[in-house]
Amino acid sequence: MYSMKPTTTILFLIISLAFTFTSCEPSYFFDEAIPINNEAWSYDQPVSFTVEVTDPKKKYNLYFDIEHSPDYSFQNMYVQINTTFPNGEKASKPLSIDFMDKTGRWYGKCSSDVCKLRVQLKTAIQFKDPGQYGFEFEQFMRKEHLKGIKNLAFRMEEVGGS
Repeated sequence: MYSMKPTTTILFLIISLAFTFTSCEPSYFFDEAIPINNEAWSYDQPVSFTVEVTDPKKKYNLYFDIEHSPDYSFQNMYVQINTTFPNGEKASKPLSIDFMDKTGRWYGKCSSDVCKLRVQLKTAIQFKDPGQYGFEFEQFMRKEHLKGIKNLAFRMEEVGGS
């Protein structure tokens, strides 16, 4: 009967675990997170991301990720998304984001001190032109400070094309 040496067994386990953990996470073309000062997102604190698109034939999924405390006191949030295109043109779009269902159960993944909510903004989008794209997210609620917002992130996942 064949038996592995202890060092071979340990090495095999380490390699297997490393492969498992690295293969589960998506690979993002763009991934940037911005912590929110004092965990209170205010009107005068928009978050901005600049992305360089080199190949307009590629397709991307766009995500807006929100980390918040379980003490966030609203069922939803309104955000104004301002996009700046490489030619200087601008577009704005309001977005309503639901944080919980009608029974008060949080969407996303929650632990005792943080909830993580992913909002898929676009699926398999192609950019018309190469160049710099700007994405700005503004808090668009009736309250000046939204307490409990910890971190905001913008991510782009390449999904095909070219």
